[in-house]
Amino acid sequence: RVFVKARAEAALEAARDRALRSSALKELEAAIALEDLDALEAAVAVATELRLDGDALSRARSRVAVLRFRRETAAFGAAASVSDAADASMVGLARDAAAERLHAASRVARAETTTAWADESDLVTFQQILSTLEKKLARLEARRSAQVALAETAADAVDRARDPGAE
Repeated sequence: RVFVKARAEAALEAARDRALRSSALKELEAAIALEDLDALEAAVAVATELRLDGDALSRARSRVAVLRFRRETAAFGAAASVSDAADASMVGLARDAAAERLHAASRVARAETTTAWADESDLVTFQQILSTLEKKLARLEARRSAQVALAETAADAVDRARDPGAE
């Protein structure tokens, strides 16, 4: 009886394990389809805990890396949008914040392992986003420099208008 009961328990445990793995894989696929960072991170954590391995887990890790990078770049875009402010000091602050966000996004991307970028299109997307952000940062810096130069020219013109004999 004991052996029969042990075999039945082992079979039940094996069936439970298969069902759990199957459920985790379905969750992983659903999270990949949703493109929701929180759901993906949770599904990857469960799959990792169950020691699952394979294409679905690699794709999920890749999507997590891309979505984290996109979240950081969205914050960069919000900081960069402040660049339209007329005050040069505000533009300088916006540029500094934007630069910090760009560096944070790069750190997030570098923190992910190379194997996390399983899909070639994810790597291309990352490179395109990074290139776009670097261009935006350069344009923001150029705008800031132009606004500082304009402010200095305006200050000089005001000084000359106040004191016409100083020239």
